[in-house]
Amino acid sequence: MTNSILCAVDISNGDDDINIIKKAAQLAALDGAQLDVIAVVPDFGMSQVGAFFSKDHHEKVVSEAKDHLNALVSQALDPAQNEKVRHVVATGR
Repeated sequence: MTNSILCAVDISNGDDDINIIKKAAQLAALDGAQLDVIAVVPDFGMSQVGAFFSKDHHEKVVSEAKDHLNALVSQALDPAQNEKVRHVVATGR
């Protein structure tokens, strides 16, 4: 039995990951598991690229990513399912 399902999506792919979210929700429902849908954004503050972006750029990107992720999951799942899903935006590679 699984306690949680982690579903990674690329929000830059538009609606391409809707079917993946639906399948992950089905798998989570089979085991009564928590569904976590995650999107990862790059760290714009990294030393190699940080000088090219404003200081608040990363926060803006994370905020926009959250909006896109929420909209994507809302498109894929009905409101009752979506209410149980954790929407996660992480920073990294």
